[in-house]
Amino acid sequence: SKNRRRPMGGQGKVMAGSTDPTTAVEKTAPKSSAGLWQAPVFVLGVGVLVAVGLGRPLLAPHNPGTPVRRELQQARLLLENPNGDTVQAAKLAESVLDDKDKNPGATAEADLLLGTSLMRQAAQAEGARATELWAQARQRLEAADKEKITERDRARLQYRLGIVGYHTHDKPEDVVRRIKASIDQADDQVEGYTVLTQAYLNLEKPDLEAALDANLKLRNLPEANEDVLAPARLLGGELELRLEHPALARRVLEKVGARATPEIKSKALRLRARSFQDENHWAEAAALWQEAKADGQRPSEVLYNLGVCADRQGQTDEAARFWEECIQAGEDETRPAALALAALRLKGSKPETALEMLALIADKTKSAEDGAHPPTDQAAVLKLFQEAGKTYLDKHNYDLAVRLAEPFEHIGAPGEAKEL
Repeated sequence: SKNRRRPMGGQGKVMAGSTDPTTAVEKTAPKSSAGLWQAPVFVLGVGVLVAVGLGRPLLAPHNPGTPVRRELQQARLLLENPNGDTVQAAKLAESVLDDKDKNPGATAEADLLLGTSLMRQAAQAEGARATELWAQARQRLEAADKEKITERDRARLQYRLGIVGYHTHDKPEDVVRRIKASIDQADDQVEGYTVLTQAYLNLEKPDLEAALDANLKLRNLPEANEDVLAPARLLGGELELRLEHPALARRVLEKVGARATPEIKSKALRLRARSFQDENHWAEAAALWQEAKADGQRPSEVLYNLGVCADRQGQTDEAARFWEECIQAGEDETRPAALALAALRLKGSKPETALEMLALIADKTKSAEDGAHPPTDQAAVLKLFQEAGKTYLDKHNYDLAVRLAEPFEHIGAPGEAKEL
């Protein structure tokens, strides 16, 4: 107990000898800086409160900057979504443009987004409504093109101007120039290469090689589904044929799958058959024409060409049967089928049976001359009538020759039928 009280007693003596109660503490304890933080922190706190008070109006909902940015971002997100609401995106962009005097820096982006939303709507519309929407989209995009815009958005803008230019009948070379330069920034490369292919074909002198290159890139896109690939392969095959690459064309056309529409499958099959036929591969062509006959598409064309293949292989009876069926079908190939059948009968044992076909040819010729598409085989028809007249005269079939003269009046030169 004594040991514990001694320090207290000593301290008490020191304090007793001082006239100021704080003097002993200041002398015996080191000076502390703990109290120095209070003043600057107080000043800092006051500054923060003032800054927040001054800055709050900039963050407040009624300030135009914040809702404008929010509306443009929302519109952009809607358009980046393939299933986004394009009508709502258009409304958001229009709301910014309605108050463009207060938001001059946002006008270009709003025009770009509004033009894009109108493009999407036009792609889903038909007829006059689609035409109107494409024109409106072009107006908004051209407005954006005159304003300051980010480099990334400018590349996208050029692509979209190319697409709307195609749909609003710009010069094909302008469409090609814009899309070719910006295809890497395309919203939809399937759409981009599809339009680019057609633009090359629409040039005053179609660029078949460039069109085929764009078509090939389209067919190689991972995102291209069967709905895109089937017509693209059909067009690719047609382009290969026009470039005189029949073997390549057939390889492309063979890839038109079973999920293609009946029209596309049928056309691809007929193109393959015709390519064999053009190379005088009659058996291969006939096999494909027989396959085409089963699908029921364009029966007159199929029957006519089956007759051609049979005739070239010496199967005259088969050829006659196919051509007779073709004439009965009564479609576009009636006239060429009648011409081929007349020539076949004229060479046969009963040349008089050709007269019926010759009269039919003359009737079809008159109808064609009266229509918008005059016949292109007039020389062949004239030659056949002249051969028929000579054949009937040589065989002393004068009655047939006289009967031939009547239809011949629609075919021969003036006075030629009277001379017969």
